[in-house]
Amino acid sequence: MERKEVSEEELLVLLNAELSKHNDMNKVSFVSIERIAEPDSTGCNWSKAIVRGGGVPHYLAAPVTGGIVSEARKKYNVK
Repeated sequence: MERKEVSEEELLVLLNAELSKHNDMNKVSFVSIERIAEPDSTGCNWSKAIVRGGGVPHYLAAPVTGGIVSEARKKYNVK
């Protein structure tokens, strides 16, 4: 699958839109993207997204945010 190239700002909007589908994560948000120097073995050029928790325990937020990032890494590269 070829990845769509988006700006970091666009990617954050996309990630936060997915996150907003989870009512229990309304105080959590993606705030930045960590780029990598060379695309990884799958062709993705970013490794993770930094999350601000807003008081939601990590053990609750991590599975949701991790899943969102995992799916987004299959679909998007950062320009």
